[in-house]
Amino acid sequence: IFIETLKGNKTRTPIWLMRQAGRHLPEYIKIRQKYKDLMEMFLDPEVITEISLQPVKRYGLDACIVFSDILMIPYASGCDVSFKENVGPQVKFNEKFNFESHKLDPVTKGIENIKKVSDTPLIGFVGGPWTTLVYCLFNKEERSLINKDLINKNEKRIDDHIDELTDIISNYAIQQVNAGIDAFQIFESAAENLEDEYFDRWCLEPTQKIIHSIKSKMDIPIIGFPRKTSKEG
Repeated sequence: IFIETLKGNKTRTPIWLMRQAGRHLPEYIKIRQKYKDLMEMFLDPEVITEISLQPVKRYGLDACIVFSDILMIPYASGCDVSFKENVGPQVKFNEKFNFESHKLDPVTKGIENIKKVSDTPLIGFVGGPWTTLVYCLFNKEERSLINKDLINKNEKRIDDHIDELTDIISNYAIQQVNAGIDAFQIFESAAENLEDEYFDRWCLEPTQKIIHSIKSKMDIPIIGFPRKTSKEG
């Protein structure tokens, strides 16, 4: 149902969860309590497999999404990434992306494991370049107050990194495709903060490049999620 709908052959509305699939489930909470930091869980193939499938097993969903996070790219690029209780994600960025794809082998192994034990269509995902960069360049307080002035002030920094980050994200997307995902989603959760010129330059064009890279390897369905960018009138 899920794949057929993405192909335009809708029979009924497919149901699946968006991301970090089962955080409300008691079986998820039981596992979570064993770990101090979410990153430990995101780097354990067995945990990835089990948590990804928990909501599918409980609810009989039409698709499964990989238990992971949009900040895996900064982690694999040399940034210090952590998830603090009652604080949220924190990224220490040194103005460089030194991407090492092998650091994400646990994710691809988790994908391979899921495909071995489940026939449910599997969704892989990344954070889009703009959203990923927002987490790298701005702290939590700045992210909550991000505006045109802050963006303009950091225009050069963003331009210096956006193309490189687009290439890195494309490579990671292809890693997931090669591991066996059935569909792919690009999260641009911070897209609402961009006016038209910047939206085209830092969100739309990079997303198109990522889609082209994926489609050049395999023709799988791709979902774009530029959050809160629809306009009335």
